[in-house]
Amino acid sequence: MAEAGTTYLLNKLDILISMIKKEATLLGGLEEEIEHLKGELPWMRKYLHEADARHTIDDDPEIQQIIDLTHDAEDIIDDFVFQVHQHRRRMSSVRFRKMKTFKRFILRIRGLPGLHEFKRQIIAINKKSDKISTNRAKYPSGRQHASTSCPLDEDDEYSYPHRRIKRRPVVEELNVVGMVDSIKQVTSLLMPPESSSSSEGHNKQQRMVVSIVGMGGLGKTTVATKIYKTTDTERYFDISAWVYVSHESRVVDLLCSIIIQGVLRTMLYKYLQERRHRYLIVLDDVWRTDTWQHLEPAFPETNNGCRILLTTRNLEVARLADPSHNNIHILRLLNNEESWELFQKKTFPSGGGCPPEFVDLGKKMVDKCCGLPLGVVVLGGLLLIKDKTLAAWSKVHDSVNWELTHGEKSYLCSGILAFSYYDMPYYLKPCFMIIGLFPEDHEISASRLFHLWVAEGFVRREGDKTLEDTAEDYLEEMIHRSLIKIERCRHDGRVKTCRIHDLLRDLANAKSEKLRFLQVNQSIINLSTVTNARRLSFYGAFNDEALEYLHLLRCARTLMFHNSFQQTSSYLTGIFSHSKLLTVLDIQGCWFDLTILEAIRKLQHLKYFSFNAQCNVKILEYVGELVNLQTLIIKGKCTYMRNIWSLYRLRHLEVDFGFDFAYSEEHSVPSKCHVGMENLPNLRTLSISYGFWMNDVRWDRLKLLKKISVTTCGQLRFRKDFIDSIAEVSSLRSLKLVSGQDIQIATQFAQHTKLTKLCLRGPLPEVLFPSNLVKLVLSSSNLSHTGLMGVLGNLKRLKYLEFRPMSYTASTMTFSTGLFVRLQSLEIAGLPNLCELIMEEGSLISLTHLVIRNCGLLRKLPERIGQLQLQVLQLYSLHRRLTDGLKENVGENWDQIKHISSVVIAQ
Repeated sequence: MAEAGTTYLLNKLDILISMIKKEATLLGGLEEEIEHLKGELPWMRKYLHEADARHTIDDDPEIQQIIDLTHDAEDIIDDFVFQVHQHRRRMSSVRFRKMKTFKRFILRIRGLPGLHEFKRQIIAINKKSDKISTNRAKYPSGRQHASTSCPLDEDDEYSYPHRRIKRRPVVEELNVVGMVDSIKQVTSLLMPPESSSSSEGHNKQQRMVVSIVGMGGLGKTTVATKIYKTTDTERYFDISAWVYVSHESRVVDLLCSIIIQGVLRTMLYKYLQERRHRYLIVLDDVWRTDTWQHLEPAFPETNNGCRILLTTRNLEVARLADPSHNNIHILRLLNNEESWELFQKKTFPSGGGCPPEFVDLGKKMVDKCCGLPLGVVVLGGLLLIKDKTLAAWSKVHDSVNWELTHGEKSYLCSGILAFSYYDMPYYLKPCFMIIGLFPEDHEISASRLFHLWVAEGFVRREGDKTLEDTAEDYLEEMIHRSLIKIERCRHDGRVKTCRIHDLLRDLANAKSEKLRFLQVNQSIINLSTVTNARRLSFYGAFNDEALEYLHLLRCARTLMFHNSFQQTSSYLTGIFSHSKLLTVLDIQGCWFDLTILEAIRKLQHLKYFSFNAQCNVKILEYVGELVNLQTLIIKGKCTYMRNIWSLYRLRHLEVDFGFDFAYSEEHSVPSKCHVGMENLPNLRTLSISYGFWMNDVRWDRLKLLKKISVTTCGQLRFRKDFIDSIAEVSSLRSLKLVSGQDIQIATQFAQHTKLTKLCLRGPLPEVLFPSNLVKLVLSSSNLSHTGLMGVLGNLKRLKYLEFRPMSYTASTMTFSTGLFVRLQSLEIAGLPNLCELIMEEGSLISLTHLVIRNCGLLRKLPERIGQLQLQVLQLYSLHRRLTDGLKENVGENWDQIKHISSVVIAQ
């Protein structure tokens, strides 16, 4: 359980070798020392790899020495590279060029800054390396531990990974093996049967708190989710909401601030009380009694069957929320039969069950899970990717036994969860551990993860694949191993967001902290230990005592600030001024001013920068100097931006505010601004505001650009030549155009074969769409001509279609015979003129999801809707005649929809 961070170092050592080799020509007299260190790194790398495979990190003091040495080497070299960059910057400055020739010559021959100190530090590192190497000779390759540690896979390569199999993960149905009775019992508490007696029924109509109690990994959230998403729940409650609370949440964070907390509570209370809505609020993962005490006043006492559903590990929370103790459901562990059934479903998803020759060995391993569902699922994920041979299964069995014997046993099935980490290939481990930086129960953007992994150097090149595609493979592999759960998918089936179970997050953080890989802090208690940490994540505001420690973060490579509101510029400036080796900086909710940006502009190693700008400053006048930046995400208010075109390594640019950033302060268009855009050859994704300068950009030269989102402001209009040039970006996969004026869809788009997602908001005078679209979203398009539905219906690959407000103005929408044959999801919203939907025979044969909202003139659904294979039907704010006709068992049109598994009808 103590091994942490070494797999990251295996990758980082390669980077150090490359950096040393690159800079060696500048270091007069240091070539020999540099080559010596370079020669030592490979055996350290191998030594760390073997120790990692044998789980002997804690038993070997030399491992700690190697990790400390490599960290020191990394700091020394990165610091020197920073000084080199500063020196070159000074030498190329206007002031330097204006100096007289003799003075410039004197400055040049003085050489690089800090050269003597750097040489001394490298020599000291080599001496430490020689000492470790001498001691290592007594125990070659770490074999002294072989008799007591788990077996090492001799062919487990620690170099570039070749053997990963590409398999797209799918969103699994919730595994509720052994939980069916719990689901029924909790459901009966939330929605009492109609047969209840009058007195009992009156009591059941009062606001009630129902609790699901159990240890981590037992399935509390699974039970709550299964109930929350059922059709019966959707029909019974007028309003439902799900809130992730978690151990790390504070009431002040949940309700934004003490002041806003009172306002929100009062507003919520009045809304729920006055509207007399029957509500269901799920508070998932409530740890502390004080959390409930602060939240309870937001929910009024009613007599219409309102419910609050808590999930908690703390029985005292449940007892406080329900003093009668009558509405507390305590989950149990799975029995042997249930555990085995769940294991087979996970390990053999295609059905057929476990082959007879594997049964005995499989049951022995399942027994190690002690009936904990999470352990069974993780074990199943482990064996899902293993060869179906007795040798492979035996190896997992022996390794789990070893971990149970030698590892920490702080919770049930600790050996299974720990081995799930050790069994990961080296390239996945740092990617897994760094997820611990995100808050507990946080819904994590997959693309954000990819950008973070790439910036950290965790992703290795694989042939012609992009780093982001390889990072996506890494995530999919962790999903197959049941270490990460898919939360939402994109239109093409790729993962959009994900979550990690808090026990697995705890595992990642426990391994990370011991070897300075990362540390998570939510109070000042542990801040005295952060000064040597490499990656840190902070929650909430800091006081003066905490900030004294934060000013000492000289070794930090990654800093994340979550909800760090109301920090003054002097505090943050001090942090950034000392953390000059930062690679990743992610700041949410902090106040920015010029002094902070002056400090940030010096972070020359920065590759990933994401922040909310809470004030109006000239941001990119400063950020444009971060020449190594790969990902830049800005949300909030900004004004004039310049220097961005020097960021030639930029891969992802997202600027979330509304104005033409090409304008100067005097609203003039910079000359030759488009030339700068073409200096971004590595750009993959782009989200910006539109400017006239974009019309002259040679977009076809941006060979790697896959995703574009452009928004106009005010009276600006997309010019047709701009749309034409965008159509020539052959690598483009996703395009979003937002405008208040006409959008001239270019003829070339009809021949664009790679564009699969198109979102358009604005009037469309003509209708021409890419032939291979999978998803199309239209808004404010004002389309009324009859040919539209025929054009859309002939898009053979179209699966997702959304008509958003004012996209279609005709009174009738017809889905003709033989068209829309692959369409799976249809959303129609905000069409005030729509009176009739016609679905002819042979159309929409693949439709499973239908959503209609805010179409007040629509009086009935198509008669053929009963013949469709719908799984989900959602109707919101429609004419009373339509909704009354669909009332369960009594509406005249109820028979049309009674076969649909999930129906939601709300006014």
